[in-house]
Amino acid sequence: VLMLVVLFALIFLVALIPFIGQLLINVFYPVLFAGILLACRDLDAGKRFSIERLFARFSIPQRNRLLVLGVLYIAFSLLILFIAVAFFGLIFGVAGMEGGFDDPAAAEQLMESVGGTVFLLAALIALAVTIPVIMAFYFAPALITFNDLEVMQALKLSFRGCLRNIMPFLLFGILMILLSILAMIPLGLGMLILAPVGMISIYVCYKDIFLQE
Repeated sequence: VLMLVVLFALIFLVALIPFIGQLLINVFYPVLFAGILLACRDLDAGKRFSIERLFARFSIPQRNRLLVLGVLYIAFSLLILFIAVAFFGLIFGVAGMEGGFDDPAAAEQLMESVGGTVFLLAALIALAVTIPVIMAFYFAPALITFNDLEVMQALKLSFRGCLRNIMPFLLFGILMILLSILAMIPLGLGMLILAPVGMISIYVCYKDIFLQE
């Protein structure tokens, strides 16, 4: 909980930087998350917890690969956004040619009649593209940190690990959504417990999937 509070405080402060704050958060997040994974391994091995673990990955060669992972995450996020916006624009472009956007009244009527449906379809397409990306990035920090893999190797292996365990992950996702709703009820304070548990679960799942004998 303490480590997560420090992480959220850092994210909040960096987000205040104009223009590049959000980009910096996404680039450096895999490095910081690797520190959380190291703390999980320490506790799993019966070692003493140290808040300094959060910054441990900044001083090793793997740091550069984790930074590249953050840059790739930004690139994929922008690609997903582009696909959704392009689909949305394409549908309305075709509808506009048929219905005539030159007439403001017709354009407004078109937005009211099909706008919600098109937005839903665009959201579903974005979700369909997002899920494989999440699968690829889910275990990548752990695989780079503990297995010393290259970035592309980690992404491929993470995707395969998630794909082979797709049903448990679907059940896990549903449970986390339900627990998140409950955690947000008491002014969001429940997330102080649920968020660390969610991060620890990534380490536990990594062990079960990739370190089985």
